[in-house]
Parts: sequence; structure tokens; C-alpha cells
Amino acid sequence: MLRRLGILAPAHKREPVTDADWAALVQALPAHFHPHRLRAYMGFCAAEAIAPGSVTNTTLEAYLRHRMESHGGPNIRSDVREVARQWNKMRTLIAGWPDTVLALGPPEGRVQALPFSAYPAAQPEVEGYLAWLAQGPEDAAEDDDTAHDPASPETIGTRKKGLRLLLWGLAKTGCAPEALTLADLMRFELARQTLRWHRQRLGKPNPRKPTEMLPTPGTAMLADTLRSLAVYFKLTGEADARFRRMLAVYRPKPQREITEDLSRLLDRLADPEVEARLLHLPRLLMHKALRQRDGWTSKDGVDHPPKPMESSWTAALAVAIEIELHLPLRIHDLARLRLDQQLSVTQTSGRRPPEVHLRVVANKNDRLVETWLRGEAAELFVEYLRKFRPSVPIRQQTGSFPIATGRITPVPRTPSRQRSPIPSMSTPGCG
Repeated sequence: MLRRLGILAPAHKREPVTDADWAALVQALPAHFHPHRLRAYMGFCAAEAIAPGSVTNTTLEAYLRHRMESHGGPNIRSDVREVARQWNKMRTLIAGWPDTVLALGPPEGRVQALPFSAYPAAQPEVEGYLAWLAQGPEDAAEDDDTAHDPASPETIGTRKKGLRLLLWGLAKTGCAPEALTLADLMRFELARQTLRWHRQRLGKPNPRKPTEMLPTPGTAMLADTLRSLAVYFKLTGEADARFRRMLAVYRPKPQREITEDLSRLLDRLADPEVEARLLHLPRLLMHKALRQRDGWTSKDGVDHPPKPMESSWTAALAVAIEIELHLPLRIHDLARLRLDQQLSVTQTSGRRPPEVHLRVVANKNDRLVETWLRGEAAELFVEYLRKFRPSVPIRQQTGSFPIATGRITPVPRTPSRQRSPIPSMSTPGCG
């Protein structure tokens, strides 16, 4: 489908390896081993006229770019890492296999910060801080004035990343990693030292002062992590006030315009063909979901059996895209939609078409946003509820879409002609 939309390159039928050197290596692969990813990589090298002895990590990076252009998907990097693992395994199994050890490097722009194991003195404090983030007021001691609501898993992950970067900044500016602790980050000079180093790395140039770097969301994340640490270590008085003034310097001004990346994406919609493809994508996905649910026979006479789980995921994706087209939501807000809270449906009565009312308090700024889905958009949503959402049993249900729990949500199909948050379509304990 993505190839039909022009998003991915056309698929090419895999040709047998004709290069003699590569063909000999393919023939030598163990019979009980099924390295289909490695075979594809070897075919790519043969097609690019790269000899087995000339394979390097640069070749692996080129193969990664080729796979991204031709296949896409979120698992491309893990697939290519599996290629490297299989290649290195063959070095120990097959005589004459090239002696090159392959390893896929980090994505472009990603920093390889030291792991927490590099800071043995800080590890107990790190564990205590992360546990403190996860606990709620009921878990805190009676005299603990730092009691707070438990942080979300996303926030804990962000704070963990921030700690690694802050400690890494100290290590890069002359501090011995084995002696560093989280308490060192509460020392004003050391906190400013790591923040300055990261601002040079993450900041953007000041158009008025070329030698000065302006704060960015990356430095703001580090400043927020330090502020959270100050609460954990109960920093008070003038030390706390001085810390606050210093952290404010590393937070950018409130953004009033969209980012350049988002602007470029929106500019693509100026093409009427691209806009039409996007607007028709939900209906196209729903059509594909119906075929997956019922099974179908291709033009070549190949029978495709029903796939209820895949069809439910495809239909949920169609509805999610339709909602985003009407009311752009962050992925966390979309995942938390509930039929008995944020979504309500006017059921079909006679000739009256269905309508879907969507009211969401955005997680980012706590502002209420709402809209109505009418016409084909509402019909698409109701079709998902009736034909796909009840189809697959699960052990737990929390949201309207499978992205909430990683599974499809079941609801019994019961007719209703009243406008309500669809309690009749939900089982006890269901979202």
C-alpha cells in the first residue's frame, strides 16, 4: 500500500546471486540455518559489485539506507543489526569466511553516553531517585515534604536519560566517572559546568552573537532534570534560589511558531496529489482491513486466509489517522481516549447519520480541545467499533485503540439508538 502511494520505492524481485565468490559463500551456509536477512545483504553486496573481502561497516550503513528507502518500517535497524550478528557468527562456522567483524553504529546525531555502570558511586543514588519518581503520596513518609504524584513511565524515562547526559557532561569536562555521584550535580559550579558543555553541543547559534549558543528543548530537558533532583535532595534557601536562576538560562523562550521540520511536512500538502492521498488514506486502510478480516483471493489466484488481529490493527490505524486529520493530538493523548469519557457517539436513528463528539484535555498544556466527526469520518469510526473492535479477545482493556495496551479491545455488539458514551458497547472494566 505504501508503495502504491509512492512513499516507498517499488519492490524488486530477488535475483539469484551470480557472483562466483558470493555464490560460494551462500552455498556454504549451514542447511539448518535460515539467515534470510544475511542472504539479502549478500545479494545487495553482489549487486553493488562489492567483493566479500571488501565488506566493511560502511557497506552495512549503505545497506541500511537501501532498506529504509525500499522497505521502511520501524524495525529496519534491528533487522540490519541481525545481519551483522549472523555475519559474525558465520566467521566461526565457515572456513574462508571474510574476517571482517560487522557492527552497526548509532543513528546519525545520537550520542553514545556512558551507561550508569560507568558511575559505580552514583548507582545507589540513581536507583533511589528513580524509585522516588515512581512513588505516590501514599508511599511517602509522614514528614516527607517532597510527596508528589507518581511520574509517568515517559517522564521516568526522560529523567533517566537526563541523568546519563548530565553525568556524561561532567565526565567529558574532566571529572572522574568512577567518583561521580548525583550529589555532585547539586554543586552549583559542577551543574553549571555540565550544562554549559551541553549547551555548546545541543544549542543553536545566536544570530546576533555567532559565538553564543541559545538554549533548546534539549537543554531545557536537562534543566528540568536538575530541578527534579533539587527537589529530591531537598535543596532550600539561597542555594535553591541560585539554582533556579541558573536553570532559567537554559530554558528557551516559549515557542510561538511551528518547527522547521513540521513546516516542511506541511509544505508538502501544498501538492494536491499528496493532500488527496492523505485524505483518502483512512478509507483505503479500512478497505484493506475488511479484506484482511474476511480473507481474499489475489488476481494470481492466491488465497489469503482471514487475519482478524491484523485487520483490527489496520482498522484502528485508519480511525486514528482520521481523528488526527480532524483534531491533531499527541500520541499519548490519542492512546488514552476512552469511549465513556472523551468519545461519545450519536447512534444511527432512522435516516440520521452518526456523529462522534471528541473532547480531550491535552496532556501537554491541560487545555480542552474538542471537535465533531460527521459524515464519512463518523461512519468510519462506527464501522471500526462494530466490525473490528469486538473481534479479538484480550486479557486487559484500557483504551479505544490497540496502541493503549498493545492489544485490540473487545466489546460486545449491542444495538443502541441513544446518544451516550456507548456504555452498551462496553463490557465491565472496558474502556
